[in-house]
Formats: sequence, structure tokens, C-alpha cells
Amino acid sequence: MSDGKFDPSTHYQNPAIAEGYDDYRFTSLASKYGHWKEVAALARVLDRIPGARTALDTPCGTGRITKVLLDRGLDVTGADISPQMMGEARKKLECYGDRVSFVEADLRSLQFADSSFDMVTCVRLFGHVPSEVRTQMLREMRRVTRRWVVVNYFYLTPLIQAKRWFKRRVLHTYEGVIHPCSKSAMLREVAEAGLEVEVLSFARRYYSEEVYALLSRDA
Repeated sequence: MSDGKFDPSTHYQNPAIAEGYDDYRFTSLASKYGHWKEVAALARVLDRIPGARTALDTPCGTGRITKVLLDRGLDVTGADISPQMMGEARKKLECYGDRVSFVEADLRSLQFADSSFDMVTCVRLFGHVPSEVRTQMLREMRRVTRRWVVVNYFYLTPLIQAKRWFKRRVLHTYEGVIHPCSKSAMLREVAEAGLEVEVLSFARRYYSEEVYALLSRDA
């Protein structure tokens, strides 16, 4: 699924990585602020979706976005290729009872019937897979949703390119996801999957590469 640098389909199968994921990613002040900005950007998109009752969150990981959807009153199916990550989500979200369920699934070929959900969310995956895989996943999300798809892309703008260069060459820290893309590439992939962009919402405009896209299929 990746170019060999990082493969999300295998990386998160490690029980130790799954167990420590939330502590590693979302406990520092900076990561908490980043999470808050991401959720705010996602909320602006979700506010544009009327009447949704059911959602598929894939990949759900340890349930970070699944919880956001549950707190908005949706019944949610969390799907992930990693049983280990879903095990952490189950423990964290058991208080929601039968409003949440979990299914092991590969987003490239989902086992759900056509039009099974009011909406599908996909957060923090597209930066780790190339264009042809993203398009394949978008087609699957279009197939299983009745109308709405919310997907998190990672833009590569001149400012983001400069930021990545500075992190790599000067700070010697993680520069960002492996597969960012331009806006034109995103629009092409969305169109090839038979979807349309309704609205875009940025986590941190200009500085952050993360953008949340509300996509729709024909009713």
C-alpha cells in the first residue's frame, strides 16, 4: 500500500504500537492543540451534513474520530485493517454500548453492501498512500455511502514545501506525510471516483497541510 518507507497496513498490527498510540500521539500540549484544531475543522464539515444517522469511520484506529461522531449522536461502525488498534478503540468507547461496532476491513475493498451508511469518514490515511490507491479507496467509500464522504487530504503548497524542507534540513525532524498532493490532484482523484467537492475546511490555514473535504455522490 505504500512505497516502503511507511506501510500503515502493517505498521499498526504491532500490539505495542497500538497500546501506546494515544499516549505517544496525543498527550503533549502541542498534540492536544493539534487535535483540537483538527476536530474543529472536521466539525465545520460535519455541520454541513443534514440528517445523517449512521457513519462508517475508516480507518478508525484507536477511535479518536469515532468518538467525535458518536458524540454528535451518530451510530458508528469503526473499520480498520488492524485488530490491535480496534481493540484499543473498543476499550475506550465501550461506554457507548450498541451505538458503536467494529469490523476488520481493508478500505481498498470493503465488505459492506452498497449504500450502507449515511456518511463515511476517512481521516489521517491519505497522506500515506499514493494517488492510485486513494482513488480506489474513494470509489469504495462512494459505493458504501448513501451520499456523503468526509476525507482528510494533505496539501503540498509552496509554503508547506518550505516548511518540510526546514524540518528535514535544519531541524532534522519528521517533515510530514509521504504522499501529500496538490489541490488539482485532489480534484482529479475525487472526480475519477465519481464524487464532487462540496466544501473544504483547513485545520490551520496556510500553516497546516491538513484539509478536510466534504464530498458527495449523486443522490
